[in-house]
Amino acid sequence: MVSPELLRRYPFFAMLSDEQIKAVAVDPTTGTWTDLPPDTVGTIAIAGPTVFPGYLLGWDGDHPVLDDAGRLRDGWLDTGDLGYIAAGELYITGRVKDVIIRGGQHIHPYDLEEAVGALAGVRKGCVAVFGA
Repeated sequence: MVSPELLRRYPFFAMLSDEQIKAVAVDPTTGTWTDLPPDTVGTIAIAGPTVFPGYLLGWDGDHPVLDDAGRLRDGWLDTGDLGYIAAGELYITGRVKDVIIRGGQHIHPYDLEEAVGALAGVRKGCVAVFGA
């Protein structure tokens, strides 16, 4: 549920008031999910009545049938985003597959952003790295 404080500050979130959001750890071997405690970065999962329109192809009995872009576990959609929940608010920290492949090496933009942000004369948090 969206926190009352968030609704007060940002009334447009009222349309999301029936949604549920959580952070989960996804086991890379089995694909199983484990709910994470607040303030712990994980894969963002969302459930609710407005979640599936972009992914929903139809219904098989009581279960939604999703296109290949949607990853579903027990009614929860894996958004592909990384983030955490603190004091009832969601903070997005990146993407699960946010990787640049250069010369066969996998480079995480966050690592480069942190390194460049630590250089003298560069304002921390004001660096964005992406593949072109």
